[in-house]
Amino acid sequence: MRLRSRCAQLLAVIFMIVLVAACSSRTPEPDAGALALRKMAGQALTASEIDDPVLRQISVNPPTGRFGFAVTDREATFGVQIFIDAPDQPPDEWRVVPMEFIRYEADVALDVESVNIGATTAMASAIEHWPGCVPRSQTVIGSTEGNDQWVVFCDIPEGTVSGWGDAHSGEFTPSKAPPAIVPAIATPTS
Repeated sequence: MRLRSRCAQLLAVIFMIVLVAACSSRTPEPDAGALALRKMAGQALTASEIDDPVLRQISVNPPTGRFGFAVTDREATFGVQIFIDAPDQPPDEWRVVPMEFIRYEADVALDVESVNIGATTAMASAIEHWPGCVPRSQTVIGSTEGNDQWVVFCDIPEGTVSGWGDAHSGEFTPSKAPPAIVPAIATPTS
């Protein structure tokens, strides 16, 4: 009798451990920014007018609120950049510009449906790490392993810093590189 109760206790403990592990590894729900990106990405694929289009990356300019979508054909032999001035801009007003140089590998695509972290949340992680940093730019890029990443840049008094945010979970990893000093731009005196 005692043996059965020990087995039952052991099974109950194992069940609880499995339940806790399963609950802790839940997929995060997409935030509002990610849902907006998903919608715009679908529209960008259509606007590209490419047969069998593949989304390669999404760029965001935080100071202006502009978005850029890089779309190519499946083999990455032809592509377009789609520029959007604001998330609410109608697709018929988007600028679709052919790419002069294709810099994407055919096997690397951005799975926008797995992006759960929008641009604002991704940048908030950098600002939390570097309080007071001024957002500069950010891009979400695809990978062959399915771990799409936000690459974020922001300015602090020492220069421009960067880091990576997991587009699925939001986990942020700052770059170990020192701040980059942006060179001064020469302007004419007259």
